[in-house]
Amino acid sequence: MKVLNLQCQHQHQFEGWFGSEDDYQSQRERQLVECPVCGDTNIHKRLRRKD
Repeated sequence: MKVLNLQCQHQHQFEGWFGSEDDYQSQRERQLVECPVCGDTNIHKRLRRKD
């Protein structure tokens, strides 16, 4: 399971859970990944912070 930090073009940040990197890319290409706040499907991965 991959947990990704995601962000839409409106700067809303959220977490997404995917079976693999390929699963994330496939869903993103088919516009199945969307922002839970505004419904935007223009989603990008954010860099993970190291604490």
